Amino acid sequence: MPPTSLFSWLGRVWAWIPAACVLLLLLFVSLLEVDAALGRIEAPGYPSATLGSLRLDATSQEAREDRRTAWCVWTETLPDETSPTRVQGTSADKGPADRVDECLKAFRNAGTAGRPFEPKTEGEQARQLIRVYVVLDLFFVALYTFLFLWAVRRLRSRLPRNPDNESIATNDPVAASLAIGSGWPVLGSLAGFLFVVELVEDCCQLALSRHGWTPDEVDRLGDVAGLASCAKWLLVALALVLLGLLTVRTRVLSTWGWPRYIGLIRLQAALAVVLLLLLTGFGMDQVQDALLALPDRVGTAVWTPVAALVFSLLLWRSVHRTALTADKAYKPVPQGYLALLAALAFVGGLYWLRLRAPAALLAFIVLLSALGGAAWRFGTQEGERGIDEALETATSRAEMIPEQDVRRAGLLSTARLLAALPLLALGVFAVRAAVATAVVGPHRPAAIALAFCGLACALVGVALPAGLEWAESKWSWAKPPTDQDRTSQPPTARDSKSQLYTVLAVFCVVFVGVSIYTLTDDYRWSLPAHAGPLAVLTFFLCVLLVLLNELQRWSERATPVAGFRLLGLRRTPVFSLLLVWFLLASSIDVQGNHPVRVTVDSTEAGPADLPDLTEQFDHWLDANCATAPAKGPLPLVVVAASGGGVRAAYWTAGVLDKLFPPTPITPAPDSGCEPTDGRAPVFAVSGISGGSLGAISWLARPRTNDPAHHRWVFGADHLSAPLAWMTYVDLPRSFIGFPGKDRAAVLEQSWEGRQQELKEDFYATWQRRGPYWHPLALLNGTSVESGCRVLTAPVRLGAFDRPVGPTSCARRPEDGTHGEKGGPTLIDVRGGFLCGRQDVRRSTAALLSARFPYVTPSGRLGTETCDSTVKKDARARAWLSVVDGGYVEGTGSLTAVDLFNELKPLVDCYNQVAGAAKCGQRRARTRKVELVLVQIDNGYSSVASETPPGRSGELFAPINGLVRAYGTKDANARQRAFGAFGCGNYLRLPNVRGPGAQAPLGWSLSNSAKENLDRQLKAMKDTRGGRLTLAGQRADARARCR
Repeated sequence: MPPTSLFSWLGRVWAWIPAACVLLLLLFVSLLEVDAALGRIEAPGYPSATLGSLRLDATSQEAREDRRTAWCVWTETLPDETSPTRVQGTSADKGPADRVDECLKAFRNAGTAGRPFEPKTEGEQARQLIRVYVVLDLFFVALYTFLFLWAVRRLRSRLPRNPDNESIATNDPVAASLAIGSGWPVLGSLAGFLFVVELVEDCCQLALSRHGWTPDEVDRLGDVAGLASCAKWLLVALALVLLGLLTVRTRVLSTWGWPRYIGLIRLQAALAVVLLLLLTGFGMDQVQDALLALPDRVGTAVWTPVAALVFSLLLWRSVHRTALTADKAYKPVPQGYLALLAALAFVGGLYWLRLRAPAALLAFIVLLSALGGAAWRFGTQEGERGIDEALETATSRAEMIPEQDVRRAGLLSTARLLAALPLLALGVFAVRAAVATAVVGPHRPAAIALAFCGLACALVGVALPAGLEWAESKWSWAKPPTDQDRTSQPPTARDSKSQLYTVLAVFCVVFVGVSIYTLTDDYRWSLPAHAGPLAVLTFFLCVLLVLLNELQRWSERATPVAGFRLLGLRRTPVFSLLLVWFLLASSIDVQGNHPVRVTVDSTEAGPADLPDLTEQFDHWLDANCATAPAKGPLPLVVVAASGGGVRAAYWTAGVLDKLFPPTPITPAPDSGCEPTDGRAPVFAVSGISGGSLGAISWLARPRTNDPAHHRWVFGADHLSAPLAWMTYVDLPRSFIGFPGKDRAAVLEQSWEGRQQELKEDFYATWQRRGPYWHPLALLNGTSVESGCRVLTAPVRLGAFDRPVGPTSCARRPEDGTHGEKGGPTLIDVRGGFLCGRQDVRRSTAALLSARFPYVTPSGRLGTETCDSTVKKDARARAWLSVVDGGYVEGTGSLTAVDLFNELKPLVDCYNQVAGAAKCGQRRARTRKVELVLVQIDNGYSSVASETPPGRSGELFAPINGLVRAYGTKDANARQRAFGAFGCGNYLRLPNVRGPGAQAPLGWSLSNSAKENLDRQLKAMKDTRGGRLTLAGQRADARARCR
């Protein structure tokens, strides 16, 4: 078949276009993800690179150096997991940086330029990624070239023609020029050259993924690929210019009828876009990991596509409900009813403060309507100014769009297209989440299955509009309302058209109701955790769509009251009123509905009697048998655990379990030492956000040998339950203000359901001293009122915050008394905002450090619940709002340094004692104590070097400086800790980036993410010992510091 005939046939067969465009989109996002996975392969001290980031100036030496470095990093960094003989960290292989350095030397050494490379690691993951990238790119090139040819031929047929309709108009020079440019000689040459250069580039990249190349051959292949890439982008630019000119000249966009009716479906379009944006993740990796977790559980694998399908059908039918349904217009709400509602809202506001907002709003409308001439009565409003005209306008809006209206066909087709978007978006983003993991793992089979399921879901989305169009022509429940339905008496035909809409709405409401019911009490099973976070959000959008759609339909049918008519409004502005209600309610109820859960100790000696730091130091010395004869110094370990949600909790608990396992240790019978466990060397853990949660879980866990304990506790879905409570309960509560637990309590109960010890009181752990040593928990939050650190800890470290208050932490040092010491800008929770025998649960203490923005609300602490004696104190009127500790800094090392400053005099005093008690010490030293910091980081911090940025323009210099300065807060805290503890006593245990699945910042982990962290935990070893120990890590640190 000739090309012209082929495209003419395809022009008549439009069904293939959506599928081809979706396939092109899938290939594009897959290419981006595979390329991004290559960029996550890093070697210390060398820049990371992707295939798309390499320089286009292929002939320059800088571009050649970039390609060499990228090739060496890709092929020499990661060990070959299939070959156990190639392992990083052996005596013959010092690490990835050295291997990359040797690889680059081979390029520069003329004597080795002709010798084939002998890589020590094979770089199989990078090679596999490059091969997959090339295969995907070949399909992508073939498809977009074909679509480009088809689009140009279609646009060319729309160019102005001569009266004979056989040739392009010769009197139009622009059309004539475009006809020449879009003719087969020029168009075929452009497409052919474009395909050839893409093929050359892909062939060179595929060749570079093979073994046995010499440095010279690698350079030549890189040069050819670079030249082909330059030519490719030049040809792509020409193709885009040609498409743009044809589009403008043919005015094809002006033929679309969307501007005539898009206002009628603005709600459906907005919520569809909201779902699309949610699935993109807004730059966060939690959504992508939630998609990757779909095959992990049957519930999420079933409920997520079901929720997307329900949302699709509701989008479709809600358009019919909005514009294609005939309803009766309403008269204005009588003035008396408005005044009565305002009075009832005001009375309710005496108990629920947020009800004062609708009371004030309704009162304003009543007064405005009075100015507009409304009568003070409960009956009809005949005789009011402008009511007849307004009622006539409302009646016309309540009518359906008739069949002869040109907008009707456009609305029906747009409704079907909107219905395709949820399934299409779910499929595309599922493929994006799965593709890199499907190539390099971990859990490749599940990722491959997800990729195919995502492809199927996207294709179902493509086919859905055609299926709905067929259903509209065959089945009565799917047919849109007609003019005959509008006049049917009784309206049985009209009612049958809304049955599907009603059934779907009821189904969504039932899902929401069951979700709330299973979360109301501390149930072991909940529907949101079973369905997954994506299903929870999608069902929320379904309910929101129905609710707002009915409100919008009511505003179209209802005649506005006199007050709105006075302002010139033709309909009741329900959405604006809701927004004003929300803003007013938030302003009126400044204390909010998110108090921190507080417990009361029923024993006589409540947690107010806590030991001071000196007593805790003495207890630690006893637990570590400091007076027993032994060789070497005794390390006093302070742990700093970085934030990062459940990823940080999982990593922190896993590292601590491996380095300090909580198994019992029985001392020798004649040693005189106390029984203890493997946690004894740790004096305190300073945690931020998820690091605090991991630390408190490790501190609270039983004294048993269970290496998988962290996986049981934090491997569960802790996101869906608080997300459901936030959308189903807390969001309506923000309008009304009814009492009850909030999503923070739901999250705490989710943790407690996996580890019962987290229900126990926090401060009581140290108030009641037992036979074992309990490391101190220093959990860091942030004060909303002052921006200072908020410390939940059994000891007091604050310096300039007496008396304690929400802003006292900012007091100047010179205002303190002589000899004041401790951590500045730090608020003590126990000393200022808990009183008497009050305590908090361990889960609550952890969440005070881990309150993410909006996912968990700020926690309000105050003394309004204290007894009458304490209320006489001035501090009883104080209250504090606490958010995530990462607002100040995300490493936990700032408070660790504050603790160091308090401990160092005690340690120095103890170390100076030689056979007699001095400095207040009650024992003789036999072993020297050394302060050691273990920094646990979990954020996949990059080890690659960064390209020096150019000078910022003066216009954006202040903004760039502010952003860069904020970005250094964690580095500043780490460097301060490094300087305090010293190089040999600073141990950093981070996780590292890799091309496969990465654990997200959030509250749920996929199996692939958990496996990634577990593999890194398993691979974490000392250089010489073959396992992870404190002594081995200290020896490695001292070796690096020489």
